[in-house]
Amino acid sequence: MYSLRKPNDDQADVKPAFPQFEHGKAKIFLGDCFDWLKRQPGNSIDAVVTDPPYGLFEYSDEQQKKLRQRQGGVWRIPPSFDGHERSPLPRFTTLAQEQRYELRDFLREVVRAVLPLGTGVVLDTFAGSGSTLAAAEHVGYASVGVERDPDYFNMAKTAMPKLSLLQVHPSQPL
Repeated sequence: MYSLRKPNDDQADVKPAFPQFEHGKAKIFLGDCFDWLKRQPGNSIDAVVTDPPYGLFEYSDEQQKKLRQRQGGVWRIPPSFDGHERSPLPRFTTLAQEQRYELRDFLREVVRAVLPLGTGVVLDTFAGSGSTLAAAEHVGYASVGVERDPDYFNMAKTAMPKLSLLQVHPSQPL
């Protein structure tokens, strides 16, 4: 199982640098992923599966607050990508029930693919609600995630145990 570096003897009584939650072989930390990564020993992560935000502006506290209050907020696929122009699209879309099952299956397959021998640690540096960690837990892999937003971190604490146990069958409701 993955763990943070052990504190030196003179730091034995120091609180952990990042609040954390564990479920099975999954662990999520509340904090900035760049700060968290600086504290990790070399060769402690074997694979990365993540979905970073498209832009810093969209991920700002102000825009997140607007989104949560359903008062706008900017989340979009960039209007220009690979030299092609398109109308800005919302970042979040509504998925039908069957699409949600397909997404869970897909994420579980991605996690399996990045560690084909079944050993190692999967990292999600933008863990959000913990879907990648839940997928790794479901297939029996160790995982660690970092999320800077306390709302998403708390959501992950609730969602990870439920999602990791969910058996995906299209005829079964969520």
